Amino acid sequence: ETADWTLLVQGMEAWHPAAAKVLSWFRFIPDARLDDLMISIAGPGGGVGPHFDSYDVFLIQMSGRRRWKISEQTDLSLSPDLPLKILQNFQQEQEWDLEPGDMLYLPPQIAHDGIALDAGCQTWSVGFRAQSYKELIQEGLWRLAESLENVPDLEKRFADPKQKATTSPEQLPNELSKQIAVLLRNLKLDQVETFMPGVAAYLSEPKPQAIFTPPVDTLDIGQFKALLSKQALVPHPQTRLLALGKTIFCNGDDVTLGQTPFTQKAWQSLAAKRLLKGSGFSASNPEDSLFEAYLAGWLIFAPNTFRGSITGN
Repeated sequence: ETADWTLLVQGMEAWHPAAAKVLSWFRFIPDARLDDLMISIAGPGGGVGPHFDSYDVFLIQMSGRRRWKISEQTDLSLSPDLPLKILQNFQQEQEWDLEPGDMLYLPPQIAHDGIALDAGCQTWSVGFRAQSYKELIQEGLWRLAESLENVPDLEKRFADPKQKATTSPEQLPNELSKQIAVLLRNLKLDQVETFMPGVAAYLSEPKPQAIFTPPVDTLDIGQFKALLSKQALVPHPQTRLLALGKTIFCNGDDVTLGQTPFTQKAWQSLAAKRLLKGSGFSASNPEDSLFEAYLAGWLIFAPNTFRGSITGN
């Protein structure tokens, strides 16, 4: 067998049930922090080279053995002219040989170099998300601005009938600042509770490469209701669900806004349990967000049948 080769496959949880199962074991960590599961397959001597990650990672040895060299060095300068971010001056401090069933946790910024010791070496990496505060604030502000499109008070125009003659025309009028401050307070735009829905919507967006395929044999709302009484509804492997209190965001959308209490509760069950037992589904509106998510391919029916309710009992 040819040595010194490595194959990396990212996002395996979207394509392989076993990978999705392994990723589910890490739900003791908030879903907003989980990213994906990457599989690294290598021949003897194979590896990507010494590097570091900007996020936490769990390295699970599935087959073969891999030797990990670790360093807490502060010099994280990269080798120039390489397509990968390989450390220029890696200085090993510790070393472990991982066998099948072993797992190694590495915090962010810890330099590491994994080298396969056997043929068919396979390591599964559970990676986490670590957005910059700049990214979170910018994305949250953008969505907050979008949410203000239909606020009646914001359609009114600024007026300052009591403005006196000024000797400093280049300065913004004080009345403008005062009125904007009042609007911000009235709309609670100065409070984090108003800002966080935009952040939650952003974090629930699927990956750019995610593909959702509508069902081949599309059901109408009545057929959907009948099938839901027999089969579990589950998120598509590439669907992201997050909760902010009782508000649920699915693939970037607030799917509980304006929905019936049943549908809201159903989404809460889906977010918490990744499964919906829907024998109590009673919606007849084709615009029900559960039905719309099914039509978009965001939710799919699990193959096994059962009887139950959305209570999760």
